[in-house]
Amino acid sequence: MVLSATAPGAAVEPLAVFLLAAGAGALAASRPSALREGAGIAWVLAAVGGLVSLQALYQGLHGLDALAASVERANDVPDAGLVVQRLREGRAFGPFATPAALGGFLSMVLPVTVGLAASRKGIRRVGPTVLAALACVALAASASATAAASLGAAVLLFAARRGHVSRRAVLSVGAGFLVLGAAIVALRGSRVVDPTNPEGPWRLRTGNLRVAAEMFRDHPATGVGPGGFAESFPAYRRAGDSEARHAHNLPMELLAEVGLVPGGLLSLLFLVLFSGPVLRRAELGPGWMDGARVGLAAFALHNLADFTAFFPSLLWTAAILRGALAREDSGAPFFSARFLSATRTAVILVAGTAVALSGIARNRRLEARYLVLAGARERARELAGEARTLAPWNVDGRMLYAQTLLDEIGPEGPTDPRFSTALHEVEQAVRLSPVRPSARALRARVRLRLGDTPGAYADLCEAARAYPIHEGYGRERDALAERLPGRRRDEADR
Repeated sequence: MVLSATAPGAAVEPLAVFLLAAGAGALAASRPSALREGAGIAWVLAAVGGLVSLQALYQGLHGLDALAASVERANDVPDAGLVVQRLREGRAFGPFATPAALGGFLSMVLPVTVGLAASRKGIRRVGPTVLAALACVALAASASATAAASLGAAVLLFAARRGHVSRRAVLSVGAGFLVLGAAIVALRGSRVVDPTNPEGPWRLRTGNLRVAAEMFRDHPATGVGPGGFAESFPAYRRAGDSEARHAHNLPMELLAEVGLVPGGLLSLLFLVLFSGPVLRRAELGPGWMDGARVGLAAFALHNLADFTAFFPSLLWTAAILRGALAREDSGAPFFSARFLSATRTAVILVAGTAVALSGIARNRRLEARYLVLAGARERARELAGEARTLAPWNVDGRMLYAQTLLDEIGPEGPTDPRFSTALHEVEQAVRLSPVRPSARALRARVRLRLGDTPGAYADLCEAARAYPIHEGYGRERDALAERLPGRRRDEADR
């Protein structure tokens, strides 16, 4: 997959994240039944859900406005305008990157917490009941319509499987979801239910699905590679489309990234693996396990309209929870069991190392960007270099390190020893992602300083082709065309 990817550098991290999820789920499934069925995992999820809910409620009541005002006053926050715009929307996101991720996490944890409360009696029921109530309010604060809808659909699937749910319970749950839906519409406005609104989620998701379909059409066999949707997206983007990194539909994104056969099989495996438990006949077991079946089904359904499976924390949580629902202990022979255990351990170590290095490198890059805005360029260069060393496959680290070097180089330009290092980093960035327009544009600027006008023009042509609606690349290309040696000779001849 990495070798066939249009952007090989972007393939490493998503593959490592998914392999680590598979290892974690397999490890959870290999535990003894008594350990898996204990309420320990349920209490951990309920407690974490409560903490996340408290943070989300604080954001919804006060924190978002305060944070937006703080960002507006600061002068060293990268992408400050976009940050303020998102904060002013008023949707809580907790410790996650998006409100939908918060909603997806709560829709998975809330049923577990409810199941935990239902299995307790008397005073012992108070704690999980309070945590479940907090999660409900926090889910409303996230205003994630897709998370609420997926949870509602999962509850319906569970009720249909049980077959003997009381009318009172159905009415109570239905009324709860109506209140939740009304709260989401009140917070986000009518655009959330208006498919014709150009700024609404319906229109934006339709654009993302169109892009995924076009990528699949152009690369039906192997796709654009894991992580390639975000890298290739600018080439397919049209006016009115959001600047997305995911298709908001897991099957379509997998088809676009890894092709027809692998993408179709992985999509089917994902849906069966996480939705299957809620569709099986009623099974004996603790109440929180029924909640886990509902939560996992909500997680699977949510990924038909969002991309929460691409958030490591949500995917790993779902994988571990799914492993805990395994019905039987492994009965594999000694040799194969040892072999599988060793293989699983090796996968976890390799994938976990890649994920850890990627995360540390991301922190270094973020801190370096803050320091650049604050004027501490030397320290920013050091951190960017560390990020490049930690995750050499990451294009952002290569580009940031090259840019910090170029910013320090004075008029002497190519004669400075650091210039060759910057050129090498830019070349590596283009090799890791030939379809990224910003990498092409950066190499064009480096080539111009070397006096390689034709090479710079070629890179700007590629940048403009890779991001056709970005007018800046086209303007730079056309302006540079006037300086090409052949162009001057043609004008002299005329």
